[in-house]
Amino acid sequence: ASLAERVTRECAASGLTPAVAVAQLQRADHERSAYLRRYHKADCRDPLLYDLQLNTGRLSVEEAAELVVRAVERRRASFRRTGDRERS
Repeated sequence: ASLAERVTRECAASGLTPAVAVAQLQRADHERSAYLRRYHKADCRDPLLYDLQLNTGRLSVEEAAELVVRAVERRRASFRRTGDRERS
């Protein structure tokens, strides 16, 4: 989701002012990015790091959750088929 949408959600959930919410979100984003760089030598903006990316600015939480569940179920079924072939 865009920063503006994330700020709106954060304000609604926590009662923070928009200015404080922006600061907290930007700090959290920076810390997350720094952690990945430091410990994994990875850039969190690299789309190849992710199997699935969802724009929660365009999807509801329920829609996003449903897509994640479907992806996990398909991945699990794929692993089972691969495992069955390897045992034969």
